[in-house]
Amino acid sequence: MSAGNLTITLTESVQLAEAYGGETRAYSNTKTISNIANTFHRVVKCTNDVTTIVASFNSDAHAASGPHLDLEGTKYVRFTNLDNTNTIHLLFKGATDNFTVELQPGGSHMMGPPDNYAVAAADTAEQTGNNSGTTNLEDIVEIKAHPIGSAVVNLEMFAAGILPT
Repeated sequence: MSAGNLTITLTESVQLAEAYGGETRAYSNTKTISNIANTFHRVVKCTNDVTTIVASFNSDAHAASGPHLDLEGTKYVRFTNLDNTNTIHLLFKGATDNFTVELQPGGSHMMGPPDNYAVAAADTAEQTGNNSGTTNLEDIVEIKAHPIGSAVVNLEMFAAGILPT
């Protein structure tokens, strides 16, 4: 059995009003990820005022504390807020650092491999790495969702990866 290709296409288009030049601005970018052998899709009902674990990653996807998505094998993850009105926060947990992004109604957050994904700083110091382009990025080990407001929010998650090594 051979692996497949995941194709991700991002398209943006806007027609400006005459008062702003009347131009059409359009952009499209396509990325293909090869050797995809695993996909994971689910819609999570996130209850208001409750933080829900929506994904966890581990080098051993079958660890006793699992189930987990494979940390090194996962190559693409997308979250989409399926609600038309309410916002949801995604909380990304690393080994020592955490960060949060806000998903507006209908908004999506896409990420690449969770392995060596991010670093957060408690102050305003930029974390850009050194001259060799390296920095101490952390693995994302867990992602949680927390709806803002009093509604239940449905959060869609899609992940794709290669076979674990």
